[in-house]
Amino acid sequence: MTSKIVSTAVFILISLTVLMPLGCHQEIRTELVQHQFEVDNQSFTISLPSEFQRDPNVLFVQFLRPEYRVARFLNFTAEPPTLDSPRHTTSLRQGGELRYNILTYNGGSGGIEAELFGHIVLDETTIGVTATDQDEFSPNPEWCIEFLHTLRPIVHR
Repeated sequence: MTSKIVSTAVFILISLTVLMPLGCHQEIRTELVQHQFEVDNQSFTISLPSEFQRDPNVLFVQFLRPEYRVARFLNFTAEPPTLDSPRHTTSLRQGGELRYNILTYNGGSGGIEAELFGHIVLDETTIGVTATDQDEFSPNPEWCIEFLHTLRPIVHR
């Protein structure tokens, strides 16, 4: 019995050693599209995956994936939510700072929903940000952080 377990473990280890260099564990690259938008008379750009589209029918700036069954969207507002004590802080590559909290709640047929809500301080501007995700087991509203690194104010001269 023990020799069978050892031989199975050796087979798995050899398989992984052979398959990894062949590219079975490659990152999936997504084409990013640069979007320009305005919040409270300040223009910004952000790069998002190509499947995200801007929803012109809302009063705030919303990017969403309309063809997907589960909810994943990113909102920007002029009025940041009130955070008595943000649980998370992330320094962004462009020099900004994201301060946020996460709420998780039962969702619909797509599973549990989670929401990142907070604000970004960028130069002398503060804007509100909300991102959602839905998943059967472990939603990740922090998916947006890698794209928030690309958020830039447009300076008009």
